[in-house]
Amino acid sequence: MNRLAHPRLLGGLPHRVSSVWVLVLALAASAPIPAAAQQAQPAPSVDTLAKRIDQMESEIKALKEQLATAQTQAQDAAAAASVAEPTYPSLNFHGFGDTQYEYTSDQKNFPNRFWLGELDFYVSAQIAPNTSIISENVLSADPSTNNWSFEAERIFIDYKFNPYFNVVAGRFHTEIGYYNTAFHHGTWFEMDTHRPWFLEFEDSGGILPVHMVGVSVDGEIPSGSANLHYWFQVGNGRSYDSALTPQNPTQAEHVDNGRKAVNIALTSKPSWAPGFQFGAGFYHQDVSPQTAVPGTGVEGFDVVPSVSLATEDETIGNVSVIYNGRDGWTFLNEAFLIGHRPTGDTTHHTFAAYSEASKKLGAWTPYARFTYVNSPASDPVYNLIQTTGLRYGPTFGLRYDFTDYACLKLQYDLTYESSSEQEQAPTNDVTFQVAFTF
Repeated sequence: MNRLAHPRLLGGLPHRVSSVWVLVLALAASAPIPAAAQQAQPAPSVDTLAKRIDQMESEIKALKEQLATAQTQAQDAAAAASVAEPTYPSLNFHGFGDTQYEYTSDQKNFPNRFWLGELDFYVSAQIAPNTSIISENVLSADPSTNNWSFEAERIFIDYKFNPYFNVVAGRFHTEIGYYNTAFHHGTWFEMDTHRPWFLEFEDSGGILPVHMVGVSVDGEIPSGSANLHYWFQVGNGRSYDSALTPQNPTQAEHVDNGRKAVNIALTSKPSWAPGFQFGAGFYHQDVSPQTAVPGTGVEGFDVVPSVSLATEDETIGNVSVIYNGRDGWTFLNEAFLIGHRPTGDTTHHTFAAYSEASKKLGAWTPYARFTYVNSPASDPVYNLIQTTGLRYGPTFGLRYDFTDYACLKLQYDLTYESSSEQEQAPTNDVTFQVAFTF
């Protein structure tokens, strides 16, 4: 067999390489070789040459792999170096608003009306890796003047030491139940067109201290699958004044009687119950309600002489069971027991609760809520702000998210009210709302 035609040497190599080897072997075969050299060093066989070629190919393949790895590492390093370091402050702005039409059978109020809700300007600023600032300023329609009013609803600085200890200082929403901190001032976040009655904001008829000016500390509690979280808050509580004294219920500058409010809360999101959250809390403050001095009110003046009533011990206990499931179902359940005990008197208890359910079906979400409030006429605090009596009723509604940033809500409310003096006819309300964010 001709050595130059060996299949191992020629058949397994590219055509150009094979041609080179044929030429080399031909020249070697035709060149004169001294006899002594031919006897001392015999020419290598074709099999030996083929093995050498295989070895060289393996070495070249290994070198190519090392080169590719080095190139990939260099590209990764260059990409990491090109990522810009975060700059501070980093600002984010969002806006929320709503407008609505409402019809009510209560002829004492405005039986049918278009009205603007809140125009909410929300700004967050990250000023350091562990420090942020929240500012929420709201323009809202004032029914008493048929005009706009402005208020800084939330403004605080948040410093996160670690997952177990965070500090907030400023004006914030009191961690009193679930709804108050889950839904702030943008109605776009809420399923309904409005909050449960007793959880309305202080200047909109609510009976709870939903804002606080002070300091809040919160963090995780190492608790395994229970996933506990705590809050401890101290600050200026709310004031309870008669309609003739124009003081803002959220005491921004000082407390009337110098005594601070204290609030504690605890929540659990157990890993063995996905979607569930359980909560409980307790709030306490000494309140000194203000009422106008009889016969001193002068029309046209902003300040009316007032007198403090007896200091009262206010306590608020609350529990909540919440479910936000991936199946589209949401259940919100909360109950509050509010106690007011004037000095030297017995405690007057008010019970308030609501239960809400909704089911998301694509862009459509039907929902229902039942709200109940029962405050005795003997409660001197709630009597002062005219919120005593029994009030309860169902709410039914349908929400349609026609874009990711705007929705329509159609809602019907049936409300029963009664007091120690009389029982009123049920009130029927129909509301059509457009809520949006930007």
